[in-house]
Amino acid sequence: FGSECYRHVSLVMRKGIIEHPEWYPNLSLTSSFEQVQAELHRKNKNHCDAPCAEKMDPSVRVGPWPSSFLPEKTHKLSKLTPEDSKRLVPNICNRAVPTDTDAIRITAEVMRQDQKQTTSPLWRLPESALNSCFDALVTQNVVDPQDRKYRRNWCWVGLKEFGCHRHHHERLTWVDMQHLSLAVGVTSNATFHPIQKPQVCDQQVLGGTSNWTKSAWSQARLWFAQHVKVYVLSLSTNVVRRTTIRTALATLRIPFELVDGVDMRLPDRLEAAKREGLIPSSFNVTEANAEANNPRTGMRRNRSIMGTLGCASGHFRAQNRGIEKDPKDITVVFEDDISPEEDFIPRFWRLVTQELPCDWQVVSLHSRCPFGACISPHLTRVYPDVNEPAWRCRHGVNYGLNSIVYRTKEIRNLQTLWRPVVFDEKRPHCLDVDVALASIS
Repeated sequence: FGSECYRHVSLVMRKGIIEHPEWYPNLSLTSSFEQVQAELHRKNKNHCDAPCAEKMDPSVRVGPWPSSFLPEKTHKLSKLTPEDSKRLVPNICNRAVPTDTDAIRITAEVMRQDQKQTTSPLWRLPESALNSCFDALVTQNVVDPQDRKYRRNWCWVGLKEFGCHRHHHERLTWVDMQHLSLAVGVTSNATFHPIQKPQVCDQQVLGGTSNWTKSAWSQARLWFAQHVKVYVLSLSTNVVRRTTIRTALATLRIPFELVDGVDMRLPDRLEAAKREGLIPSSFNVTEANAEANNPRTGMRRNRSIMGTLGCASGHFRAQNRGIEKDPKDITVVFEDDISPEEDFIPRFWRLVTQELPCDWQVVSLHSRCPFGACISPHLTRVYPDVNEPAWRCRHGVNYGLNSIVYRTKEIRNLQTLWRPVVFDEKRPHCLDVDVALASIS
């Protein structure tokens, strides 16, 4: 990263495709970084070389599968009996993966042995370092001089802003992100691991492709059809996005249902959302908006919260649909700007059946700025960011609700905890439902 090509690919993804789609007829809102780079290379623009071939993910087992996953006899898929199918299809978790109780015990033991706290989720730095980071952030117009009184960890603010938030589309490790932030001078070079046990999952190669066997594809599709139901959350006015996502999912042979988002730009939508039960009837939008414009929040000033409120409402509507309409074990909610990989079904099957602990409730498939602990090569257990104050809703990490997976039977339990945090007028950052979810994880 840092090259002219890298900067231009990022610019095209953030603005170019949206503002000038006619310049990029071979790209769409769901195009990947590599696809954009390939297009710029084809046009001989910005010194972009052809993207490297995607690396193989060394952690993925593509066969032979554990015997517990397979029927006792080998059959062709078309000849499986119902009894064989039940034995063939794994459950929706892996009992061998430590549950939350196990994870807490293991983490406590690691912390006890780690006297220097190099794996601690709390980044302790001297006041001189924090002041240096703050001054750099003022120079970069990220914070105002009067913000110093809020006494946040300004080096952590700088690491998140210049390492992750401004590189949202890229697949970077926290080490990469710290290097980017250090280049701007807004963070510390002190060792810090936002993800505990980073060697387990914070590696780019773990997002690589796999050579799935025909048998694996067949098993994955059978499992997916039996256990998974997919919904796409989309505003009815987003015709282009709806067309794009329909095409993408049809290509992958993933059936889905559309769920209309909540467009708060339209009249009476707020009251309608309250009548539907998506927003508590007592929620005071005026009070929440006033707090959002309070300088200490760091939110965009003189801007309405209605768009964020509509997004939250739409996600709660999609969750309700998963419960109410022919539910399956797993409810997947996509936003309409996602771009699933060609092998999404076997990847998802492997993730759920091999890596998910059996106490799981919700999983983000596209999380950015992760904070927590690696529990497997492709999963982190989310922790609240203790480096940020509660009044900011621990804001700034574990972004991403555009591809969310729910254990359907847990949705109501989740909502009981989640909704009061989201609709808290005194903490408008919590209106970002992914932020609120991370704060209570």
